[in-house]
Amino acid sequence: MSATAPIGVFGIGMIGASFALALKRSGRTIIAVDNDAQACRTALAMQAADEAGSSASLLAGCEAVLIATPPGATGQALQALADAGVFAAAQAVMDAGSVKCAAIQQADALAGDLGRRFVPCHPIAGTEHSGAAAATA
Repeated sequence: MSATAPIGVFGIGMIGASFALALKRSGRTIIAVDNDAQACRTALAMQAADEAGSSASLLAGCEAVLIATPPGATGQALQALADAGVFAAAQAVMDAGSVKCAAIQQADALAGDLGRRFVPCHPIAGTEHSGAAAATA
């Protein structure tokens, strides 16, 4: 990966914003996507993202993308990324949800050879708080 290529975060709640804050500390450019406009504003205000909005097309130029949505929304996120052409450019698409089987099956169905670049992860993270404002690098 290039140290200057943007990293995308799809879902800028507590886990996505924590990931973004850690990467921002190392000088990376972060582009965030979330359907919640307030989450986008919070991420921008706390400098967890350089750009934020609701369209997955914002992530089309990202070198890597983290999907940090609740597990039930992973399929919708994968579909939005596929529709926006993200899989064609991203070196890696990672998933931070807690369950994997459905996410792996959906990624394979949507992106064909994505399986070699799809990284299902499970963050051991969190507190009793939620949302971007609860993020820690």
